[in-house]
Amino acid sequence: MNPWTGTGQFKQRFALAAFPDGGVLLDLDTGQYFRLNPTATDICRALERGTSQEEVEVQLANRFGIPRAQAAVDVRQMLSGLSATAPRKEYPSDFKYRPTEFGYAVCDETGPVLEVARDGSRLRLVRDVATLTCRIEDCVRGILPKALFLAGIPALHASACVIGGRLTAFSGVSTAGKTTTARAFVSHGARPVSEDVLVLSLDGERPAVFIEAEVAVHRWARDAAAALVAGGQGSEIDCDGLAATCGGPTEALAVAAFLDRARRGGDTIRTERVSRPDAVACYLEGIFLGAGDRDSWRRYLKISAALATGVDTCLAWVPDGLTGLAEAAAAYSASSTS
Repeated sequence: MNPWTGTGQFKQRFALAAFPDGGVLLDLDTGQYFRLNPTATDICRALERGTSQEEVEVQLANRFGIPRAQAAVDVRQMLSGLSATAPRKEYPSDFKYRPTEFGYAVCDETGPVLEVARDGSRLRLVRDVATLTCRIEDCVRGILPKALFLAGIPALHASACVIGGRLTAFSGVSTAGKTTTARAFVSHGARPVSEDVLVLSLDGERPAVFIEAEVAVHRWARDAAAALVAGGQGSEIDCDGLAATCGGPTEALAVAAFLDRARRGGDTIRTERVSRPDAVACYLEGIFLGAGDRDSWRRYLKISAALATGVDTCLAWVPDGLTGLAEAAAAYSASSTS
């Protein structure tokens, strides 16, 4: 028997986002997640309620009319898959984010540059700016979405614009084509909203976006960088003003299209809507995460599930090349407004 299938142990180790067509299970210790089919989701839901492994096996046997021995094998095989301890993958970036005694640090290739307090309340400059090979403002910009998460404000790594009256986000890892794609639509009449950071509001009936937040956050980053440079190594600044920038008008997030270099090609833009469990997996890769404790992982999954439920989420294929992308965006925009 797995050590975390006893009473209450499963819920302490894992968090579950369940839907009729399956689910996503998140390991709160490693950040690894598992895409589940409907049967595996039901098993995990029962374990989350505190049902014993033996009783889960009985329920599975009764539900599908299979021998108890076969049900036991099925449950144990599923649970053995959850024992994998592969580390959460890291994507290419100029900066790495690491825990420190102060909180969390943005690091370049030679070590920590900036630290944010564990509650997101303060920024501290760790290094002498004369030793940096990057702009301090870029470092501040790199840490701010994480600081927002620590302050309770979720943000999606995405470019966004309004196409045919629908606010559409383009998300994906660096070099996926987020900004380039959004700019192609803007050049053909779409209204720009963000180029890299989409600050979210989940307080209403549907997920929404603070449409002025990215500009305000970047302005705060510029001022914060100047203050840290003036203060020198070891100086700290208060982050209260950062959360205050994330306000103002909101607009419902209608569509989130996920891009990937492997899906760049052809001469048209096409999308394929994904299931809610697959959408959760997409958002788990796209939301800025600011901490690695269990409560933060739970909130991370909850945010992803809310977006998967309230936003039309799809995979997108776009042309590879500025000319082809611009032409495809023009055609797509025309079809969206006709």
